[in-house]
Amino acid sequence: MKISQKLISGVLGMVTLSGSIGAISANQQLNIAKYLAQQEAEEVAGLLGYFVSRELESQKMRSRDEMLAQLQENVEALHKRQRDLEIVDRNKIILADVVPEDIGTRLDHDLHNEVGKTIHDGIPRTYVETSSEYPKGILLIAIAFKTNKGETIGAVILEYTPLYKAALATAHKNIVVTSIISLGCGIFALAAGYLLSRSISKPIKQLQQAVVYLAEGKLDTRVSIRSQDEIGELATSFNKMADDLQHSRYELIKANEQLRDEIAERQQAEAELQ
Repeated sequence: MKISQKLISGVLGMVTLSGSIGAISANQQLNIAKYLAQQEAEEVAGLLGYFVSRELESQKMRSRDEMLAQLQENVEALHKRQRDLEIVDRNKIILADVVPEDIGTRLDHDLHNEVGKTIHDGIPRTYVETSSEYPKGILLIAIAFKTNKGETIGAVILEYTPLYKAALATAHKNIVVTSIISLGCGIFALAAGYLLSRSISKPIKQLQQAVVYLAEGKLDTRVSIRSQDEIGELATSFNKMADDLQHSRYELIKANEQLRDEIAERQQAEAELQ
């Protein structure tokens, strides 16, 4: 394999490695965005659960209807800010919802009973709800809320699809910027590798051709390489070698001519002597 091919292969390997690292980074950014959206949703739902538990514990000071009406007002106010949630008691009976018609009914859209499990063990759970209205599904998180004595009395179900989409949008922007930078670096690396291979292979080819000419007896062959590197030093050494060979050939021809003249003079002297 030629040097230029080795250099380009090395650069291609670096570009491929850079692309792989970029792809892994993009996947990590997506995972981080999903995790952050889920964490933020969990914090929001936990805070809402805390206030709901305080509202329910203050039932002694107000009637149940007043308390439920206050919860419904809070849910509707959050809905205007694109924060949809449901509040259920420990029996999964809906106490407040963005859809008033569902109040008083039993929650049944968590197919795997995620809300019931959360009420039972207090562990937050996320799940996807699909329906005819939301064919692609919406992301929900269930957080149990408790009394001051630690007794679980219900759960808050918060939709965090907007948080998830916002986090993904930010991650996608970062991925696009990272991809553009990686692509630009890859193109620059390929161009640099190509120019570097040419800057190395071209003078080497020139030296190789000069050696062939020198071997054919063309001792006046010289290379015009002025680079300040090892190839330039090699070219200087080659030119010096060619000068020495040409000078040695000139001296040898001169010595042969002188020897030929001496032999001719000796032969003439011998002839005269005879």
